[in-house]
Amino acid sequence: MSDNNTQRYDVNCRELTVAILKLKGIHDGYWRLNIGFHFSGLDLNLNQQGVYPTAICQIRSAGIIRVGRPEAPDPMIVDAMTENPERIIVPFSKN
Repeated sequence: MSDNNTQRYDVNCRELTVAILKLKGIHDGYWRLNIGFHFSGLDLNLNQQGVYPTAICQIRSAGIIRVGRPEAPDPMIVDAMTENPERIIVPFSKN
């Protein structure tokens, strides 16, 4: 079923990592996306066309994991200090 008001926003792995860094308030370290999967199988009779072995893959979790500083550029590793710098508020003083 489609609705003209339906909106879709896709993000890549790097964008999702940055979003989690910002959501959790992380400002330092190197981070990589970590996806938790669960695999199982069963015999499935779909559309009454016969029973077939079937694999099921579930996404159980999505998060980030801290890693060491990469020796070479790695598009999957995000530097939190660059992507989510800590904001320092300097109080205004009147002289």
